[in-house]
Order: sequence, then C-alpha cells, then structure tokens
Amino acid sequence: MTRRPEASWTKDWEAYHALVARAVDEAHTVVEVGCGDGAVAPFPWRLYPHVRLWGVDPDPAARNHPWAEAVHQPTASGRWPLEDRCADLVLARYVFEHVERPRAFLREAARVLRPGGRLLFLTPNARHPAALASRALPTSWKRRILQATRGVDEDDVFPTWYRLNTPGALRRALGPAGFAEIRLTTRELEPCPYLAFCRPGAWLARAYYEALRRTGMEGLLGASILGEASLPADQVRSANTGA
Repeated sequence: MTRRPEASWTKDWEAYHALVARAVDEAHTVVEVGCGDGAVAPFPWRLYPHVRLWGVDPDPAARNHPWAEAVHQPTASGRWPLEDRCADLVLARYVFEHVERPRAFLREAARVLRPGGRLLFLTPNARHPAALASRALPTSWKRRILQATRGVDEDDVFPTWYRLNTPGALRRALGPAGFAEIRLTTRELEPCPYLAFCRPGAWLARAYYEALRRTGMEGLLGASILGEASLPADQVRSANTGA
C-alpha cells in the first residue's frame, strides 16, 4: 500500500479541469466564482484564447487574475454585478463550502446563466474526516495547516459553512434554484494531502484511501464532490430563480 506511486493518483484539481475542458467551448462566456488571482492550480485558459472569462471574488487581489477580462466583487447583498443571462458556464472550485447563504448564491448563478447554461463545481464532502476536522478547527489553525501542506497563502483561507456539501444538500438546493440534470460524483481521488506533513499521517491517509476504494464506500465518504447542473434550454424564469 505504501509503495503506491503518486503518479497513479488523480489530483482533485485535475479531475475538475477535465470536467471544465469537456464543457467549455471557444465561443463561451465563462463566469468563475471565487477565481482568486489565478495562482493556485489554475485552469489553462491560455489554450482557450477566444473564451470571455469574467471573475467574481470578494478579494481585491483577484483583480490580478492573468486571464480574466474583468473581476467583479459581489455587493453587500451578495448580488453579482453581472447582467442576466450573460454566461454559458459558471464555475466554482472550492467555493460552496464558503457559501453562507446557499439559496441566494444559487439564484445568482441561475440568473447570470443563459437557458441551457451549466454550473460546474468541485467542493469537499462534509462527511469526509478532513471536512469534519475542518469544521471543528478555528480558521487561524486551518490557515497554518493549508500553508504548510498545500502552499496556500494564509490570506486565501476564508471561513467555512458547509451548507452545500453533501449530495443531498446539493440536490435540495439546486432544484429549487432552477437547475436540472444534476450530476454529482463523490470520489476519494488521492490520499488526503492535509495529513502528509508527517509519516504516520501519510500512512493513515493512504489506509483510508485504499479502504474506501476497496469497500465501495467512496461514494459516501470520499473527499471531493464533482458536480454539474444545467438550466433547461427552454427555461422560462420563475420567481424562485430571482429573475
């Protein structure tokens, strides 16, 4: 088990990038929520020079994103300063766990998407031990752990709520927001990297990884939820979508 080569593991961001690559088209307008400054495992937007990329992020540093045409900050009410039906794709990588008001957030995603548009996301599974530990730890501790194990700047670690972080919670929230064709995949893509700072932690992470893969429990207790949800192509916006 301990000799399993790291090259055989799929990183969470690699699986997410593959999901985006299957969906994105050169003619698309894409809104990336929580885009950051593009420094942490960014999607290779340089390969899609004709895509219009807009960012939405409360952090002023996100304006330094190298590929975004513009980065907008949400208003105090949570509204995104974008026009209705302006985008083909809305992307959210490790954003849902930070959403305090899921209904308002998903209303905004549905509002800016054109009929038939898609919401693609990667988010932690709240049932995973790492997520359970994260919910118990102060934000200051999480900042130190992420900086030490994943090289994430402490200023890029934000409070978490985990209100959209199980398949059931996602389906219950996405449907009323107007989304259909909801596809969710829960995976343990690699041994938990947060435990890799010491040898016993690395052993424990690998043991958990192998146990989930062998017992078929990955779909319940895996670390990452990859998701895609679409608006109906002939959708007429109703009051509950906020349009």
